[in-house]
Amino acid sequence: MSTADHSAGNNKVFFSGVTGNINQLALGAVNEVVTSQGPTSSPTFEPLPLTKGAIDGFRLLFDTNVAVDIEPGEASDSTNVFNLVSLATINVDRFAVEGPGGRQTGTTINPDTWQKILIIGDTTGVNAIDGLMVPVGTAFSEAGYDVFRRVGYVRMNSGTDIIFFGAAGIGKYRSILWQAIHTQLIVLSGGSATSRTAVDCSSLIPPTSETAYLLLEQNASPNVDFAIAALGNIILQLARDETVTPLINVSPTQEIFYVNANPGGSVDIGVRGYVDEI
Repeated sequence: MSTADHSAGNNKVFFSGVTGNINQLALGAVNEVVTSQGPTSSPTFEPLPLTKGAIDGFRLLFDTNVAVDIEPGEASDSTNVFNLVSLATINVDRFAVEGPGGRQTGTTINPDTWQKILIIGDTTGVNAIDGLMVPVGTAFSEAGYDVFRRVGYVRMNSGTDIIFFGAAGIGKYRSILWQAIHTQLIVLSGGSATSRTAVDCSSLIPPTSETAYLLLEQNASPNVDFAIAALGNIILQLARDETVTPLINVSPTQEIFYVNANPGGSVDIGVRGYVDEI
């Protein structure tokens, strides 16, 4: 029997090696499991595999017009290999800090843009878990950190302030509702098209969301039809003078299509919120 890993007080597991000898393997860290390295190599202890996309917590909260808070939580990183854990609330401030805890180093936060909010980690354990704001379309890259998980978005207004929002949910799906006055949520006012017409909702629905809480207000026409494609099936129909706030699908480019049944019809379309898959 091999004694290579033997030491007092060190618990072991045993396995039969390729030579037929009984070998011992010191137990790994908490929550590590024995993992095969192939038929001719010794097994090792490795971190417990994570459920793909697992997340619990890390809810994003509005703090001020320049900062957000990330609640404590645990999640697999974007590659489902590393576990990100924080027991404390993390603040991300776009003005106060460049780098961890603020905007990504070397980036600029522009008006009327979407920003990704990330939890970032260091697999070497040197740097503590932190948060980061990264413009949509910009790849994650921060010195000292090599893993991340997106935990939400924020939308900047024309003054480069974060639009006030509320968030519900601590699992993979989050409901985000805008806390703004009615006129700030309208993306089409007085729409009178009598042929199917696209309405761009991407200013209030982020690029990965295809489910939204829309504000739909119909006036003057017998009815108006809504669809998520120019030639797609009708997904909703409003009667005259009807107002609803449905949770419905939008297109992959965050558009909704509408058409008034008769000339003289009028429809207002707004975005109350959206569903985000973290």
